[in-house]
Amino acid sequence: MTQPERAGSPGGPSSAGDKTALLAATASLRAHVDDRWVEVADRVLSRALTATRGSLPVLAQAPGGPVQVSEQVLVAYVRAAIADVEHVAPSGIHVLTDDGHRCVGVVIEVTVQYGQPVIPVADRIRDLTEAVLARVLGPVAPPVTVTAMHVHVADVSTTDPRTGRPPRSQPPPR
Repeated sequence: MTQPERAGSPGGPSSAGDKTALLAATASLRAHVDDRWVEVADRVLSRALTATRGSLPVLAQAPGGPVQVSEQVLVAYVRAAIADVEHVAPSGIHVLTDDGHRCVGVVIEVTVQYGQPVIPVADRIRDLTEAVLARVLGPVAPPVTVTAMHVHVADVSTTDPRTGRPPRSQPPPR
C-alpha cells in the first residue's frame, strides 16, 4: 500500500484545492509590502557603518602638502600590485610607521609554490611594493630599503597558491 501525497511533500499538493491555496499564498507574499522596511534598512545601515574596521593613518606627501592615507588603502594597493607575481600569494601585509605616522617599512608574508626560486620572487615583490609606496605616499623619507621591506615566506605549497591548482607540468592527483 502506498500513502497519499500530502501538501508540502516532495510530490507537491495532492488536490486542485491545495494547489489553488498554495498559489494564493504565494501571490499574497509577493504582493506584501512591509511599511516599516525603511526603519529596518536604516538600522542595518547604521550598524554596518559602525562595524567598519578602523585603520591607522600613514603620512603621505601630496603636491599641496602632507595628507594621511589609510593603512588599509595602502595594503590594498600593495596586494593588488603583487597579485600578478606568478606562483606567489600574499597572506599578510603590514605597514610599519614611526611615531609621526611616516612609513618606515613593510612586512609582506607570502605563500610560495614549491620549487620556485625565492630570492627573485622576493626581489620582484619588493620592487612592486616600492613603486606602490612612491606612487601612493610620494617620496618616502627615509627611503624604505631592502632592510626595512621584509618579504617573509610564511608557507610553501605544492599547488599554485593563487589558484590552488597543481602546476601545469605536474599531473593532478588521482
